Amino acid sequence: MSLIAALVPFTAVLIFMHHTRKSREVRLGGRAGAAVTGAGDIKDKAAEKAGRGSGSRSTDSGKSVELQLFRADRASFDLDELFRSTAEMLGNGRLGITYRVTLDAGPVIVVKRLRNMAHVPRRDFNHTMQVLGKLQHENVVDLVACFYSKEEKLVVYEHVPGFSLFQLLHENRGEGRTPLPWPARLSIAKGMARGLAYLHQTLPYFHRPPHGNLKSSNVLVPFAGGKSKQQKQHMVPKLTDHGFHPLLPHHAHRLAAAKCPEFARGSRRLSSRADVYCLGLVLLELVTGKVPVEEDGDLAEWARLALSHEWSTDILDVEIVGDRGRHGDMLRLTEVALLCAAVEPDRRPKVQDVVRMIEEIAAGAGDGPEPAGQH
Repeated sequence: MSLIAALVPFTAVLIFMHHTRKSREVRLGGRAGAAVTGAGDIKDKAAEKAGRGSGSRSTDSGKSVELQLFRADRASFDLDELFRSTAEMLGNGRLGITYRVTLDAGPVIVVKRLRNMAHVPRRDFNHTMQVLGKLQHENVVDLVACFYSKEEKLVVYEHVPGFSLFQLLHENRGEGRTPLPWPARLSIAKGMARGLAYLHQTLPYFHRPPHGNLKSSNVLVPFAGGKSKQQKQHMVPKLTDHGFHPLLPHHAHRLAAAKCPEFARGSRRLSSRADVYCLGLVLLELVTGKVPVEEDGDLAEWARLALSHEWSTDILDVEIVGDRGRHGDMLRLTEVALLCAAVEPDRRPKVQDVVRMIEEIAAGAGDGPEPAGQH
């Protein structure tokens, strides 16, 4: 369920956020120089006849704004159409607020209004977005467009009708809930790993870690309604919120990769192995049904302890523990997850090896990885 029910013009959303921020800054001491004034500039821009496709222009205030369109096959629009379209708030995360926007012509897109990026130079932002805009993989959400002004940064994604993995695993538990069955969970695990492997193989060196923000709320699972039972068990998840780490050198703590042990020890140079650690945590979520939050302790350490004391099936989510014929596969995926969540980065497997291990489990052809902790 969305956080707000009413549909409002996207421009109105930006104006509301603009005035809310300005009033907050007045209350905090009148630091007018820090005010985010981009919403007003964007409204001025929307009043102009913006050119379709890529291009940059200037508002009356002389501030340059820019819309870049990467995937016209997904949706083709200009700034004027974007800002008069209706918007519905989907979520509010550490990177920004996300909206579902319905364009006049009918297509639905997802717009994320990025926060804490006023410091990012145009050149760096555009270069990063151009790299991300070239990505095409069935397990990675397409970047459709981006918008740059000094005060406002927007990214536009394809709309994936469905739920996040977090919602499927954790929301509305109890009577009347339809559990996510094991075959679907294993299919999601395989798709996540494949999408992450693609990012690791495709993104250039400066995108380290390539995803940087992998968590269950950033794994989108399309609707399976109206499909056969076999089709419902073959999920095609899509990774989103990837590739922002190069733009956040001073705000890396806001990303999921900051959960890895090396970051907690003071390392501020995260490698690709940080993504692998995050993948391990999401795999553990799939198996255990538990949220890997600090308040509940270390999920990976808890799972290791359970396996070492032969409490193996005790770690399984109550919604799948009844599928006794697949306990072996569940525990093998747990071992893969624990390899990924190793404390030392150099003991974590490469994501391509994780894909292979999960595919072997899915095919029923592998004996699983070497148990965690034995090398």
